[in-house]
Amino acid sequence: MRYITYETKEEFLKDNLEILLKEEAKNEIMIGIILEHENESIKNWVLGRIEKDGEIKAIFLIEDERKGLLIYSLDEYISEEVAEYLVDNILSANVDLKEVLTSKENSILISNIYSKKSGKEMELYSNMYIMIFDKIEK
Repeated sequence: MRYITYETKEEFLKDNLEILLKEEAKNEIMIGIILEHENESIKNWVLGRIEKDGEIKAIFLIEDERKGLLIYSLDEYISEEVAEYLVDNILSANVDLKEVLTSKENSILISNIYSKKSGKEMELYSNMYIMIFDKIEK
């Protein structure tokens, strides 16, 4: 398996934007976050992907300010092997995660592995925002 990281967002986007755009609805948050930040503000981020046998298994962003992992898996579910490999690399880079944003199943898998290997407890939060429009004026 290969853990690939990028020095700049331009390098990351060159290799990954087309892949992310194929399922834009799943990746609009990652695309938006990357595009809205200047290069100076991403100096402590980790932009990368994991490959296995020449296939891309996951594309991810670790944002330093929120200490959050945002990950997209090209397979519906990340395998335990890929999740463990990702977590091992995160821990070896001394990255302290506070949140994981991906599908529920993948988030639980990554969080459980991260918790066991780091000795930190993770809490499951799920927030929903509902906006109600009482009256729409024309």
